[in-house]
Amino acid sequence: MIVFNSGESYLDTRGKLLFNNTLDLSIFKRLYIIENRNNSIIRGWQGHKVEQRLFFASQGIFSIRVVKVDDFDNPCHGLTSQEYILKASTFDSLLVSPGFATAIKALENESQLLCFSDYLIGETNDDYKFDIGIWK
Repeated sequence: MIVFNSGESYLDTRGKLLFNNTLDLSIFKRLYIIENRNNSIIRGWQGHKVEQRLFFASQGIFSIRVVKVDDFDNPCHGLTSQEYILKASTFDSLLVSPGFATAIKALENESQLLCFSDYLIGETNDDYKFDIGIWK
């Protein structure tokens, strides 16, 4: 399951508040930030059988391509991915359930992607990497 959720904002004389109040963050155990060296780098494909990830663009804009992996040991090369655009200016989020792989690309230099995981480091051995050219 993939869930894209547009954020919201409130503006008054004090400034701007970005929020995404419909998300339940209670299942997540850790967080980290991805900042690509430049906007030509694509981080992927990386997938998880049991872990899920929640992504927010905390600065800039990201393209995240997501594909449902049919077989983590010998995946089909003809699988189709779906692209999601996350913008810090609208505080969008993307929940990627277990069984998917992602390819992440910053669309602006100095973009930062805030990532949440529902497992701690070392709690699972669930990191699968695939060649960047395997899926479009």
